[in-house]
Amino acid sequence: MKAISPLVAAVLLIAITLTLAGMVAFWAAALVRGRVADLENQTLEECMQADFSIYSCSYDNATQRMTLVLNNLRSVDLHNITVWIFYPEKIEARPTGRSLPANYYDVYKVENVTAGYTEVAVRTHCPELERRSRCA
Repeated sequence: MKAISPLVAAVLLIAITLTLAGMVAFWAAALVRGRVADLENQTLEECMQADFSIYSCSYDNATQRMTLVLNNLRSVDLHNITVWIFYPEKIEARPTGRSLPANYYDVYKVENVTAGYTEVAVRTHCPELERRSRCA
C-alpha cells in the first residue's frame, strides 16, 4: 500500500480546515442574526409600552446646573437617558449614563449648562420616546 505525499496531505488538511471554518462561520452568523432580531423585536414591544414625563425642571444660573425630575409612568425600565440642550446656535447632547426604573421618580443633574438655552429634550433608548421642556 502506498502512502500519500506530504504535499497532498497538507493541501487536504488545509481544504478540510477551511471548509469546517466556513461552516462554523455561517452557523455563527445565522445565530447572531437571529439573536439580534429577537432583541430588536423585544425592544420595539417594550418601547410601545414605555412612557415618562418631565415632572420638574429647574436651572441654577450661579452653579450652571440643570436639575430634572423624571417620572417613569409605566412598568418598563428606560435606559440611555440623554438630555439634549437646545441653544439658538447649537445643540448639546448630555448622556446621563443612567436608567430610569419602572414606575419611579428620579433626579438627574446636568452640570456646566450655560445660560441662553431655549429648550431641553430628554430621550431614552426608545427612538420615538422624547419629552421636552422650557426648563425655567
